[in-house]
Amino acid sequence: MAFIESTGVPMPIPSPDDLSDPDFQLPRWVNVSNKVGENVRGVKSVDTLWVQFVIKNIFDGPGMSKLTIPLKVDGIYGDKTQKWIQHFQRDQKAQGLAQGDTVFLPVHPDGAVSRVPAGDFFEQRKFTAYRLNKVLAIINPLLAVMLTNAARSNATLEVFIRVAMQQAA
Repeated sequence: MAFIESTGVPMPIPSPDDLSDPDFQLPRWVNVSNKVGENVRGVKSVDTLWVQFVIKNIFDGPGMSKLTIPLKVDGIYGDKTQKWIQHFQRDQKAQGLAQGDTVFLPVHPDGAVSRVPAGDFFEQRKFTAYRLNKVLAIINPLLAVMLTNAARSNATLEVFIRVAMQQAA
C-alpha cells in the first residue's frame, strides 16, 4: 500500500518559488510501502503503478530527456521500469551537480525506489520516492496535489491513476 507522508500541514498547491528551493519540504507526499525494485520483479503492485505513473508524467513534460523505450503504466516492475527509474535517478544527479546540490548523489542509479523512513527531512529528501514527488510538484503541481489526495488507500490511488491514464489516451 502506498502511504501519504504528512507534516500535518494541509496540501495547498505550492508556489514555484517554494518548489525551486531545495530546502522546501512538501507538506504531504506519497511514499511507497515496499521497495520497488528487484524484490517485486514481475509482481503487480500499487507502489510500482504509482512510480510508473509519476515517472511517465515527469518525462512527458516539455524539454525532458526521454528514453527510446516506452514505459507501460501497468504496476509490474520489469526491465523497462528499472531503466526509467535509473534514468530519473541519473537526471536528478545531473541536475543536482549542475546546481551545486550534493544532497542527491546516489553511488549508482540502482533502478529501485525505496521507502523513505521517518525522520529528518534533510535525510528524507535524498530518497528517490521523495524526489519523484518533488519533481512532479514542480512540473505539474495540480496533478501532484490530486495524486497525493488520491493516495488515501491503494484502491483510490489505483482508480485515480487508471482514470488519468484513460483520459490521457
